[in-house]
Amino acid sequence: MDQPASIELHLGPDRSHRLAVVLLWLLALTNIALCAENLAWPWLAAAGLLLVALNPWFYGWATGLDKVQIFRDGTAITSGLHGTWKGQGWASPWATILCLEESAGRQAPRVSHVLVCASRNSTSDYRHLLVWNRYPPARARSVVVRSGL
Repeated sequence: MDQPASIELHLGPDRSHRLAVVLLWLLALTNIALCAENLAWPWLAAAGLLLVALNPWFYGWATGLDKVQIFRDGTAITSGLHGTWKGQGWASPWATILCLEESAGRQAPRVSHVLVCASRNSTSDYRHLLVWNRYPPARARSVVVRSGL
């Protein structure tokens, strides 16, 4: 299989991921509501604050990034920002978590973890991403060569 020089991927959750998050949040809300009379007020307040913090409608679904273009040499471009793709992200047939590091010349570069869903991308691009995750770019690998064993 011939590997392209770069692939462009859509970021963010797909519809089934959003539905699962909303259903789990509603299940947690129902559970707290049913157990509210048995909980002491500090625990009830803590559970309510946790539900507010994890509310799926509070933050929205947008992360500010909608597409990423990654290159075989390990570079990445997202919304005009250049960075490095760190390789060997978590991958499954349905979704992948990519680790991107901003190369803005700061003392401590910002690292972002982004979600790439297979259903939001073309089959060939997602397949190439899975292969590239298995065999990451040379920049992301640290190879130690020992001689004279």
